[in-house]
Amino acid sequence: MPTKREWIDAMVIEGASDPEKEDKKYSCAYPSSYLKENEVIDIAWAYSITHHCNELDKMHGKYSKIRNRYAREMRKDGWTIRCSSYVNMWDQQVFKIEGERRKEQILQQSLVSPAEA
Repeated sequence: MPTKREWIDAMVIEGASDPEKEDKKYSCAYPSSYLKENEVIDIAWAYSITHHCNELDKMHGKYSKIRNRYAREMRKDGWTIRCSSYVNMWDQQVFKIEGERRKEQILQQSLVSPAEA
């Protein structure tokens, strides 16, 4: 089972904005009590839509496919996933994944012996 950081690093390699960089945040705020019980990934791919050209259509298809592929893979790994697409106030098309899983679920899965898996 990949860790939260491994999921984020893989998505950043494929063009997602690193959620830990202040100037690249597309994330929501979560209460600390919620974060104590849950692991959260809130990450997005974004590009400017101010110029119209064939390249924008390619980027739209590319980023939506990448986001959807990660959503499928993460669901198989026990994450609850929400996907969204929108245009933000800076005229950027955003493809977002919000994923969460309970920390106790991670602990239980790590305690399963290889013979049981």
